Amino acid sequence: MNLYHILRRFNSCTSEVANILPLAISVKNSDYRIFNACSAYAIIRLHDLWASHCRQLVIYSCNAGFMTLSGIRLPRAASLSTKSNPVEWLRHNWSSTRKMDRSWEPDWHIPDQCLRAAKLLRIGNYNTVFNALSAITIIDQIRLTRNAIVHSHRFTYSRFRTLSSFLGLPRNISPVEIIYNRKNGTGPLLFDYWISELRLCLAAAVR
Repeated sequence: MNLYHILRRFNSCTSEVANILPLAISVKNSDYRIFNACSAYAIIRLHDLWASHCRQLVIYSCNAGFMTLSGIRLPRAASLSTKSNPVEWLRHNWSSTRKMDRSWEPDWHIPDQCLRAAKLLRIGNYNTVFNALSAITIIDQIRLTRNAIVHSHRFTYSRFRTLSSFLGLPRNISPVEIIYNRKNGTGPLLFDYWISELRLCLAAAVR
């Protein structure tokens, strides 16, 4: 199997999510509840897609025989025996003082955690994955917006308002409204920009 399939699947899924936004905009004035639900779903779904595809990137890179986009056949991750499960191995080796419980996994959507997992497992394409994921700068924007929607807590809203100010937007803007603002005022919609940056990152990671 080729790691390119991860990128192709991510591109397909994010295109489906992006298609929700025109629908949301079309009903904003007539039914704000539908607008709100569609917008929230798009943000949460994008966050989850990023996490799941980062997970796939590391797990697939552990398996012998997977090909990178540049044609390199990856060996079995150096830390794993033939039958070791990568996630179970991480549960035993993530902490030097305790084993993580059976439901634990790294926060795959956070580049530092994803890269730590990749480094501990010693995947064959670590340098390529590191260079790609360490360059991504928008994850906090997605995560803080998603958290403000999901948790509806004073702390998460405080961090979201700080993000809004950083982006030059009103501090009281709703989390579901932020994605319809244009980057730097005249660029693409913020949501489209997020998708573009994530796609570029994954494309670099599977090379």
